[in-house]
Amino acid sequence: MYCTDPGEVDHSTRLISDPVLLVGTTIQYTCNPGFVLEGSSLLTCYSRETGTPIWTSRLPHCVSEESLACDNPGLPENGYQILYKRLYLPGESLTFMCYEGFELMGEVTIRCILGQPSHWNGPLPVCKGTETCSPRRDQEQEMSNRWKGEIWRWLSSSQCSSSPYCWEEPTFTSPDVAITPTSACL
Repeated sequence: MYCTDPGEVDHSTRLISDPVLLVGTTIQYTCNPGFVLEGSSLLTCYSRETGTPIWTSRLPHCVSEESLACDNPGLPENGYQILYKRLYLPGESLTFMCYEGFELMGEVTIRCILGQPSHWNGPLPVCKGTETCSPRRDQEQEMSNRWKGEIWRWLSSSQCSSSPYCWEEPTFTSPDVAITPTSACL
């Protein structure tokens, strides 16, 4: 007893253990480079108690890697990817890092999940600034207005721990004006 030939699979090669396709024969399908196998790569002819022998699985398909791949999701602002590629096959992972002074919020690594279409198992992470304004000793500075004969004084009292991006508007005092400061880490 034998099985009928299940046929060729586009973009693949096959290896047949017995060209007569007797019960017990196996056919191994291998996709060509640039293609991914969908389905079982190995079919075996087996005998049923009644009727004609059949194959253990349906014929697989070889699908273009690009049609199954996840597109690169891009870079987080103030971050980068380890081993950047344009396309990732299902099962492949992508790892993110943040530049110094930023902390990764979200998953460090995301994985391409097989589907129609394939998709990432999580969103692009975010790199959030870790710099905060911190108090420091007050510095009094003085500026004179030559045109009016006034002397302006201001107090600067904050800074970022290791970054020049923290800015505090100085407090100006003069006989006529007082300005309230605002501060922010930019």
